[in-house]
Amino acid sequence: MSSWPEPARTAPACDRPPYEADVDLTVPPLADWSAHLSVVRDKAVPLPELLTAVLVAMAEPLNANVADALLAALRAAGVLDEVRLYAASRARSGCLAGC
Repeated sequence: MSSWPEPARTAPACDRPPYEADVDLTVPPLADWSAHLSVVRDKAVPLPELLTAVLVAMAEPLNANVADALLAALRAAGVLDEVRLYAASRARSGCLAGC
């Protein structure tokens, strides 16, 4: 048996999810993290519309079939991860335009 006290199992007094209910996002380190995320969001490069459309088109059947074909969805996720790794290695080497 653990020596740590059991956490309270009461519902929060508001309608936010329990993980947000008692968190003050204005105090450090959460304020620092929120500021960091804002900077990252502002500097992020938007995806081209064609790539966004392709990713959405791929995600829809995966989400629809995940319950029926979990292994196929996992395989597709693995293939996407390989694509990500390939693109990342090309980006690091500065060779994205068919080098």
